[in-house]
Amino acid sequence: MKLLLIRTLIIFLARLGALAYAAPPVPAAPEKTPLRATVEFQPREGLPNFSVKLVAGHPVKIAYLGGGITAQARWRMQSLAWFQKRYPQAVITEVNAAIGCTGSELGVYRVAQDALAAKPDLLFVEFAVNGHAADPTEIIRPMERIGPLGRPRPHALGVPLLADNLEGAKIIPLDPTALAAAGAAALDPATDQLATKFARQVPALWKLAPGTALHLRFTGTRAAIHDLFGPDCGELEVTLDGISRTLKRFDGYSTYHRLSLRQIGDRLADKGHEVVIEVLPTVLAKRSIILKTRCADLDTNPTNYIGTNWYVGALLFVGSHP
Repeated sequence: MKLLLIRTLIIFLARLGALAYAAPPVPAAPEKTPLRATVEFQPREGLPNFSVKLVAGHPVKIAYLGGGITAQARWRMQSLAWFQKRYPQAVITEVNAAIGCTGSELGVYRVAQDALAAKPDLLFVEFAVNGHAADPTEIIRPMERIGPLGRPRPHALGVPLLADNLEGAKIIPLDPTALAAAGAAALDPATDQLATKFARQVPALWKLAPGTALHLRFTGTRAAIHDLFGPDCGELEVTLDGISRTLKRFDGYSTYHRLSLRQIGDRLADKGHEVVIEVLPTVLAKRSIILKTRCADLDTNPTNYIGTNWYVGALLFVGSHP
């Protein structure tokens, strides 16, 4: 044992020496993303108002806007239970505005509809995991919009980190007339399982079959669609101002239907734009797309994967009303 410890120490010291005499590190490239000092906790101006309501025993709402971590019954439920235990005199209710597998790029459009419409007294925002691989700039842009929206009265705002942040982000239902003209079918939450499942996040859900096309117009610099991935979904052709590309609405995780955001265009000229989205009849090789660990579901429920449909709920854009 003593000999083993000596050998281990020698190897450690040898490696330490190699590090000590190694060539000096190459200086890092200048940081392109604007930085601010890291702080563990930064209280907002409205927190004292929230505290007063708790202590006085008034009804209080706590909203949670986030991705998969918030959607799970973990920290969201634990923090809510803590408040309820700490302030038993107050009636504390939850506004669950979390959607798994989504980040702040969708949250910026949803915050007003899914969280602030309920008039919460406190808003938690968490997109830690679903945004971990994104370019920092693409996190700052939506987060700078989400923060100011949560303030119920005028405040003196500082200079934004990015001038092109998503301040004008909006989410609106699609035009029923345009959808009906495209041959889309409105899914009724009273009778349709998908419409029932997503009614809280997407009040109006539409189904388009292969061969149908949706025509949209908007004025602004960015646009996206709020739709679903799923086992019976297929491929789209999206044409923005005459330029086309294809988008799959089926991926390796599509053993079930889930909400998604699909970017149509970003950093566009601030003017009118025209979009045509056609549901293609292309039959996807779904077995080659789905993750191997999920192929068992395809074997067990093969009929669930028949079809190349598209389920869409809303238009997300930055700019003026289309």
